[in-house]
Amino acid sequence: MQIESLREEDVFSLTKLLSYEGAESGTNTPVLTGNLLSAIEKGHLRFFVVREGVALVGFAAYSMGFDYDTMQPCAVLHHLYLLPDFRRQGYGRAIYEFVEERIKEEGARVVLIQKEAGLAPLSLGFTQTLRSIYRKEVP
Repeated sequence: MQIESLREEDVFSLTKLLSYEGAESGTNTPVLTGNLLSAIEKGHLRFFVVREGVALVGFAAYSMGFDYDTMQPCAVLHHLYLLPDFRRQGYGRAIYEFVEERIKEEGARVVLIQKEAGLAPLSLGFTQTLRSIYRKEVP
C-alpha cells in the first residue's frame, strides 16, 4: 500500500472511485470538474490516494478551516473511501493517520467530519457532537 498526493494521471481513476462512493452512500458525490480540480491545484482541497500496486483503491480529501468552539484552526474531512475489497484490512486507518499527520503539519488540532463521510468515526477516536451542518449558496 502506498499513500500519496493526487497526481494528474490519477484523475480518471479517482473519478471512478468518486462515482462508486456516491453510489454506495446514495449521495450525489461530485465528479472531478474543472472547479474541483482548480480547488485542488490552488490548495483549497487536499486529495490523497491509496495505491495498491498501480491501481487506486481509495482516497481521502480535506480542507482547512477554523473551529469556533475551540478557537483553533481545524480540518474538515470530506472523503475517506476505499473499495470494498480493501476494507477491514487496516487501509482506512492507515490513510486516516496519514491525513491526520498532514493536518497537524498545517497547524490544526481539530478534525471535523459529517457522519456521511463514509468512515467509522468513533473507532478512529472521534466524538459525536450535537451540532448540525447547514448550507446556503450565496448568489
